[in-house]
Amino acid sequence: MYKFGTLPADSSILGFETWVKTALTTATLPTLSLGTASAGTQFTSALAITNTVGTNAKASPVTGILQAHDNTNRTDIPLWASTGCSTGNAAAGEIYLLVYFVR
Repeated sequence: MYKFGTLPADSSILGFETWVKTALTTATLPTLSLGTASAGTQFTSALAITNTVGTNAKASPVTGILQAHDNTNRTDIPLWASTGCSTGNAAAGEIYLLVYFVR
């Protein structure tokens, strides 16, 4: 689990996208879970990621996004990610995660 960012209070997440820069090595069938807490799955749970260089994919399904506007909300939104693989752990490789949001 990794805390990778914080969105301003009253932001609305529009979606997530992955982009594989370098394929993961020594691992098969990588997955990604995204949430608002350590080991959270509020947005995605074990979402399969294609492990092919240059692959760009919109995360789907995604839940808990497009929050209703609430101008009294003063709590920032922490973003956490956790990863997994069906076999092995990635010894090398890079996958970028894009977060789309509005405020």
